[in-house]
Order: sequence, then C-alpha cells, then structure tokens
Amino acid sequence: MVGFIDKEELKKSIISSLNLEGLSEEYQNEILQELETNISKQLQISIFNKLTENERKEFEAVNALSVTDESKKFMEGKIPNFQSFALDVAKKVIEEFKNLRNTIPDVVPDEVFELGNPDA
Repeated sequence: MVGFIDKEELKKSIISSLNLEGLSEEYQNEILQELETNISKQLQISIFNKLTENERKEFEAVNALSVTDESKKFMEGKIPNFQSFALDVAKKVIEEFKNLRNTIPDVVPDEVFELGNPDA
C-alpha cells in the first residue's frame, strides 16, 4: 500500500518529523519499516472505508499482487485527490507515532542516538 506514496518523500518526512537524524541508519531503517507497515495497514483501512462493497472487490482484484499503474488509476478514479488522501493518512500515522513516543520517556537510550552521530 505504501506504493501509492513516493517512498523517498515518505522516508524524508518520517526522519524529519520524528527527528531521527541522530539515529544510526540501522535504527532509522527499523523505525521506517515499522511505520511503513503501519501506514500500509491504515491506508488500506481508510481506502476500504471510502469504497462500496463492489469497489472493494474490484480494488482487491486490481491490487492483488502489488501497486501498479492500473491500481493507482483505479484509486484516483474512486477517491478524489487520492494522492493527498494517501499522504494525509501517512501523516496521521506518523503523528500518532510521534505522540506515542512523546508519552513514553526514555524508550530509546541516549547511547542509540550516539551510535549514529560520531561527534556525540
């Protein structure tokens, strides 16, 4: 599902929004992978909530193996401003993660941040 969103743009947005620049690439990738999975799930739920039962079946058939130009055209025809819709879902998931992270202090030890920053 994340295939509907430019992956590089999404990666930059996540790293910037969550201030992950100081983390090692390994930890960044772990967080990115988890968030991409969550964004995919939330995007699929949000899409299904916008579609009729018949459109859901059609979407599942078009999108069976992966996101293709055909599945992108399908979504753009069914949901107005689909790209903005998908980005809004991604931003919501990122913001929820950010809020959750802020409510749990010291989940990531300081040493983790120092691993990605040789000057620290």
